[in-house]
Amino acid sequence: MPHAVRFVLVTSALLSACGGSRPPSAATAPTAERDTRRVLVLRSEGERLTATTPEAAARWRAAIDLPADEGRCIRRAMPEPGVESRTLQTTNPDGSNTTTTMITDATGRVVRYSEARGTPRVVIMDNGLTPAQRDSAVRAQLGNGPRTLISVDYITGMASANNRDVEPSGAPSTVQGSAELFDTLPNMGPPSARIAVIRARCGAT
Repeated sequence: MPHAVRFVLVTSALLSACGGSRPPSAATAPTAERDTRRVLVLRSEGERLTATTPEAAARWRAAIDLPADEGRCIRRAMPEPGVESRTLQTTNPDGSNTTTTMITDATGRVVRYSEARGTPRVVIMDNGLTPAQRDSAVRAQLGNGPRTLISVDYITGMASANNRDVEPSGAPSTVQGSAELFDTLPNMGPPSARIAVIRARCGAT
């Protein structure tokens, strides 16, 4: 059901709690130990399911693996003073690209990290585009086919990973969590390890 919020409740005790029922009296109180497992929240976005628990993020698997070849480094100055992007770009056997990008501020701190696996090569020649115009231009060049996207924002502390254009399996294709969490998960790269690779390949400064 598009754009609906669905809650998968783990126990009947949680169902009662969410339904606002009164606590059981002493005479009818259950003797079984209370189940304290987490509630898994799934949100439908079209044909994609979004999971928001750390456990779901740890179970998530990318539809497209990272290539063994680290690829070539591309460094670009961003419009903001001192801000720079470093990207490792690899051509995959099927002709698609995998790009891994980190953006640093004037102090060298990583403020954003992203991966796009299995995407067509996107070429943007105009450096004067606004962020919205760049997003629109990128979307116009993206074709069909499975893709894996991972994004980490170290300013807001939010991160997400999703598989696109993949046959739905009933499992969450998108997971959201914290940047701190994603940096500890091997199934995400993890981003901290990939950032070290970019620094070594492209130069730390």
